[in-house]
Amino acid sequence: MVSGMKTKETRPQANRILITSLMVALYCPVATVSLAQEFLTTAEKAALEKEKKIDNRIKVYQAASARLSKLMQGALQEHDFARLEQGSENWVKLLSASLEDIEENVNRKKKSRALINFEIHLRRTILDMRGFKFKLPADQQNQFDSWLDRAEEAHKKMVGILFPG
Repeated sequence: MVSGMKTKETRPQANRILITSLMVALYCPVATVSLAQEFLTTAEKAALEKEKKIDNRIKVYQAASARLSKLMQGALQEHDFARLEQGSENWVKLLSASLEDIEENVNRKKKSRALINFEIHLRRTILDMRGFKFKLPADQQNQFDSWLDRAEEAHKKMVGILFPG
């Protein structure tokens, strides 16, 4: 009987702890990207882990995108198609992961300056990459188009977040 009373007395406290934990989980966003992904450097992973503000995480995503696009451009100039394939695949994975984080955490009522800059960067990068397509052998152009189409889809979703309706 005594132990039954103790359980009834501690139940409200346990409920308060549970509710508090749920509130913290809901209102304190964290990076939702799986940080074990191979497309991020160690420094980028660390920056995403410690950063709580989505605008700052978007800046990390933009820097990683710029790094990968330079890697792809360099691979094209050197005719290193294996490195281009790996870089393109990683770039598309980065865009997908960053879009997932952005969709979940960005404030849609206020236009994020970081998101606007990332959208501009992405639009320019896609245009630049489309120009490089013709430097590829004909048998690899379709695969390259596929990567660019996936990047374009991510870009369109970002535009949709910035300009709903």
